[in-house]
Amino acid sequence: SLHDTVDQFETLFPKVANLKQVLQDYAGKVTESNYIEKVEYLLNNSDDFNDAIQAILKAQKFIKKSFPSVKEFKSFIADVRNELTKADRSDNNIEEAHEEFERLFKQDMVKNFSNLQQQVQIIKDAYYKLIKTSASGMSHEYQLLNGKIDAALRDLNANYPAGPNAHNKRKLEELKSYASKRVIGDPVLEYSITCSSCGYSLSDILNYTAQAPLKDSELLIIQSSFITEAPEPGSAPVAKPKPGEPTTEPAPAPAPKMPRKVTLSIANRVMSVQEYKTLLTGQLTALAAAKGDDEVELHIDINGEGI
Repeated sequence: SLHDTVDQFETLFPKVANLKQVLQDYAGKVTESNYIEKVEYLLNNSDDFNDAIQAILKAQKFIKKSFPSVKEFKSFIADVRNELTKADRSDNNIEEAHEEFERLFKQDMVKNFSNLQQQVQIIKDAYYKLIKTSASGMSHEYQLLNGKIDAALRDLNANYPAGPNAHNKRKLEELKSYASKRVIGDPVLEYSITCSSCGYSLSDILNYTAQAPLKDSELLIIQSSFITEAPEPGSAPVAKPKPGEPTTEPAPAPAPKMPRKVTLSIANRVMSVQEYKTLLTGQLTALAAAKGDDEVELHIDINGEGI
């Protein structure tokens, strides 16, 4: 019955599966000629018979009540290890507990159930520590960004006309909503790699933390797009002069605005992504006060060689 109920029963419960052979020794037909022999065999081997029955009943109870938990443990451990690979992280405690869990699982999961629980708890605690530390770092980065966004909103509301900057205000509010969702408290974990409160896994949190400088740059771009003055209403059409009236010369066109000179100094052509992000953030900061239609004249200096 257990063999038909549990997939791969003989592989998962080899010691219990072997007890079938023990019971088969008592399954032969009893006749007038062999009943005394059968009874004597049963009495002489009653301890083995009872032990086999008790082991099978214990396994039956385990499969009904505890085996689903063991399957959940294995799934959780696999998810944690895959998540560490995805996040490019490693943890010795998790790997050692995983190896011990597998050893106990293959040996006798019924007998070792308590020890299996201990190993999965070690893995859960280690993963929680990783995700909690990372969540704290992410929250710090986006708290700082939130403060900058609040300052930008105050500046926009106080010093710039509302109508022309409605689009900029909406962008700031969307950016603030994004940042606020990434300021979280301590994560809450069951047997899952994602926090049940915020829905983020370890790799999600590390990815969002890495994106924080890009969101800083996005804020600078929005600030550089603030419109200082409302566009002037369309000028009225110029009436033609009457006969005999002097004509009025149109006002001279304003002198063309000279492009802003920008120097980009690069020590090496090859650099890390983080170094490149820092370089771009510095460039955007320098242009924060410029208007969107201003022109720039770019000079690139690579290891002393200008372009």
